[in-house]
Amino acid sequence: MSSIAAIYYRSKSQNFWLFFVILVLVLVFKPSLGQDSLRIAAVVNDQVISVFDLESRLSLLMKFSQVPNNKEARTQLAPIVLRQLIDETIKKQEAKRLKIKVKDNEIAQSLIRFEKKNGIRSGQLDAYLKTFGLNKISLQEKLITEILWINLVRMVHAGTTKITDQDVNDVISEVERNKGKTEFLISEIFLSLDNPSKEQMLITQGYKILQELENGASFPAIANALSQSPTAAAGGNLGWVRLDHVENSLTKPISSMKPGQISKLIKTAGGFKIILLRDKRVVRGINLDSKIDSRITLYQNFFPIPPGAKKTLEKKIILSAQERLKTVTSCSGMKDFAQSYDLPKSGPLGPLSENQLAPNIRSLISNLPDKTISKPLKVEGGIIIAMVCSRETLETREQKHRIAISDQIFQKRLATAAEKYLSNLRRETFIDIRF
Repeated sequence: MSSIAAIYYRSKSQNFWLFFVILVLVLVFKPSLGQDSLRIAAVVNDQVISVFDLESRLSLLMKFSQVPNNKEARTQLAPIVLRQLIDETIKKQEAKRLKIKVKDNEIAQSLIRFEKKNGIRSGQLDAYLKTFGLNKISLQEKLITEILWINLVRMVHAGTTKITDQDVNDVISEVERNKGKTEFLISEIFLSLDNPSKEQMLITQGYKILQELENGASFPAIANALSQSPTAAAGGNLGWVRLDHVENSLTKPISSMKPGQISKLIKTAGGFKIILLRDKRVVRGINLDSKIDSRITLYQNFFPIPPGAKKTLEKKIILSAQERLKTVTSCSGMKDFAQSYDLPKSGPLGPLSENQLAPNIRSLISNLPDKTISKPLKVEGGIIIAMVCSRETLETREQKHRIAISDQIFQKRLATAAEKYLSNLRRETFIDIRF
């Protein structure tokens, strides 16, 4: 484990007493800076979240969501960010209890994905953060917590979320029954209302988020930083849904929206939601034709034979072509060969159904293994030597459909389990908010 990752596995008591010693020193020596930032924002069990932690995360939010970094925005959004930090602390404490670890390569890959998602040149994250005075430890803490939580939920619940063939069949049947209906591609920001007495404050915070979104803030970045739904890690992406699969309070707003629109603040069970409608489409069903057929991609090289050529010349051209192609073992190799020997009528074919091929081509490749040179086929003006680049049977496509559906069911059940798990942990956790 890297030194960065190790930070997150110190004992809770070590963290608390280290913070206590620092706080005493600050109060005794009264430095001009640090006194405010080291104030306690919240205590989660015996672990402290400082105002510095909160301010660092707020700065990251402002930068990567394009929210203006001003006092009003920080004041309005600070309570929501603090709740996120509290949830992260709860998750890390549970991961530590269950001895869940995070690997160096997982952290590295997460940082690479973050760079790519935010348009930062590869390997330039440190310099980028330094330029804007942002705290890398705060960013790493967030990314590490996401990895820990995914690993934890998978370990605890993966064995109890087995997907059966009947589960997949039920989804396929449902899709077929709903052909012609409209599906909506939506993203969400969910603000949880744990305490009814704070509803008005949450509404105010929700309207502040709406204002920032209307002013051009990034919906995925806001969702990732502030949403309290399991979809937060995916930028709020809920995927394609039908109206009969969403809460009643969401059906009318979603059905009246146009792609690209953002909803008003909508009250739902347990809190408030903001919806982004990204796209919509008509359900077409799933084509799982069971007939034996294949979709083929070919590459064919055409070797011209001069008009009126004698049999001896024709045979010589064929033997020469076969000899020169003996070492070619890929379709990219076929392409390179055609370019090297200036064979302009050569090129790829497909993907298309094997039944759509001309009978002589279909006969040529019907039993030909992939990535293998075919026998010469005499055609008008020359000969063709072909190679099958890929061959996918409809049976294989059906299997891929079923695997994809099974994965969707699994992810949905895992997200539901994760939400319930965190809710239970919150109830069992001592939380003292002082900010």
